[in-house]
Amino acid sequence: FFKKIHMNVSIEFWGEKNNYLRFPSKWERIMANVQKFKSFDNCTVNYQSTTNALNVGYMLEIIDNADCPINLGNLVYGENEMYSIVSVPPSIRDQYLEKYYTHYRQETDHIISYLESMEYDEKQMEHMLKDIRDRDKYRGTCLTDIFPEWKPYYEKVYKS
Repeated sequence: FFKKIHMNVSIEFWGEKNNYLRFPSKWERIMANVQKFKSFDNCTVNYQSTTNALNVGYMLEIIDNADCPINLGNLVYGENEMYSIVSVPPSIRDQYLEKYYTHYRQETDHIISYLESMEYDEKQMEHMLKDIRDRDKYRGTCLTDIFPEWKPYYEKVYKS
């Protein structure tokens, strides 16, 4: 037996959106397991999230719903990293920034900074959306059913 257990649960969204990104995960099962571990006296549970191009606009949902501490500090970033924030087009960034400004939380200061400062890379976005298109075909899912803000960009790539 362990005297103390510290567990980090990796989630990228709160709720059903997490099922899309982490296919074929099941949100209900994840949360049932979290509650089970939280019930142990010697166990501390934290949420860990890596900020990427798809979830960068949705961190408020994690903050507002989390029932234990969260770490939003990790960021997908790097040259040729298709899921980095540089793949988010300016029109979508503006929507996300408006949401963060309107519903400000100190925990999102670094996310706001990322969105304000990173230079958009259209080729990275196209690469990411082609990858998503291929995954959607395989899974029988559709990005824009979950993230409608991506529709004009996804449709353009989907036709290519």
